Amino acid sequence: MSSSRRVQDSLSKREREILALVAEGYNNQEVGERLSITRTTARTHLTHIYKKLSVSSRTQAVVKYFFSA
Repeated sequence: MSSSRRVQDSLSKREREILALVAEGYNNQEVGERLSITRTTARTHLTHIYKKLSVSSRTQAVVKYFFSA
């Protein structure tokens, strides 16, 4: 299995939804509104995404998830 596939498989469906919205430029409040969750819940999901992808920012998460080879 390629490393990019492992990165993609490491996230839950909800985490992938959140990361897709982040990639479109949505902030935590907007992500929450779009997915009917609180801003805090969106932030918690992002924290889990950062840990799973071993990154420390939204930009790094998007790049690693969508552009890793």
